[in-house]
Amino acid sequence: MKRISITAWTLFLAIGMAAGQEKIKLGLRLEEGQTYGLKMVQEQDVRQTFMGQQQEMSQTLAVAYAFRVEDRLADGTLRITATYQDLKLRIESPLGVSEYDSQRPSEGSSELMTGFAALAGQSIGMQISAQGQILRIEGVEAILTRMIESLDMPQGPDRQELEERIKAQFGKEALLESFGNIMAIYPLHPVSVGESWTRRLSINQGLPMIFQNRWTLRQRHDGVALLDLVSQVEPNREGDAVEMAGMKLRYDMRGQQQGSIELQESSGWILRGSMALDFQGEVKVEGSDMQWPMSVKSSVRFEPYEVGASR
Repeated sequence: MKRISITAWTLFLAIGMAAGQEKIKLGLRLEEGQTYGLKMVQEQDVRQTFMGQQQEMSQTLAVAYAFRVEDRLADGTLRITATYQDLKLRIESPLGVSEYDSQRPSEGSSELMTGFAALAGQSIGMQISAQGQILRIEGVEAILTRMIESLDMPQGPDRQELEERIKAQFGKEALLESFGNIMAIYPLHPVSVGESWTRRLSINQGLPMIFQNRWTLRQRHDGVALLDLVSQVEPNREGDAVEMAGMKLRYDMRGQQQGSIELQESSGWILRGSMALDFQGEVKVEGSDMQWPMSVKSSVRFEPYEVGASR
């Protein structure tokens, strides 16, 4: 009887180990005609010492998206309409506080936020592969035109600089990178619990950086896959310089990122997640010896968002 019990226990362990080693193909398998919501909240603290004076700035950005699946092609590619639903932005700097909330657009709005406010309710079309690669994006020019036309500023150097910043932050390349960063998490092959894979991301706009991302399938439970993330952040020397106050700035930043994301196994959709990013380095002015130190601490949260629910 004892021998039978030991044999049964051994069989139970073997079955459990086999289940843990079962491979799963993670990827986007969204249903045609359905709409999926996702909210992203980013908090960022920036410190820099310029001409002997320390400057601090903090920013909180919250964007809720509605992704409607218009079509699903034979190879798994999805045609999606992405709509900016709720928008919130708050910036605290030595110049004061500016903020915008699409649920209360008349409260606390400022000229600085006018272009951002024009995003609310706007949509773009995109094609996304089952592995999360953004293959195509459409409708960006219409959004840029709307944002620029909404600016309540006279023609001149200040308006021109702001228009260029809007184009850099919300142009086609910037949106490809922005949505690509959200979706580029899936492995290119089936994986089992404990297995890792890497995805390399290049950011060319804003703070040009390269993310060497290492994802690991930590566990599976009740149809949910938990992924862990560890990243090394390096400067992207091929990225665009940032024009500000008549200067072209280059950022030489390095750091680390850690986080985790929960995916629904059946659809591959992000349920929730969080990431923390810490990097530091120097800001350099092109064509001169001027440079100064800078550090950034940032966090990103992904939260469920019910499309159409009142806020």
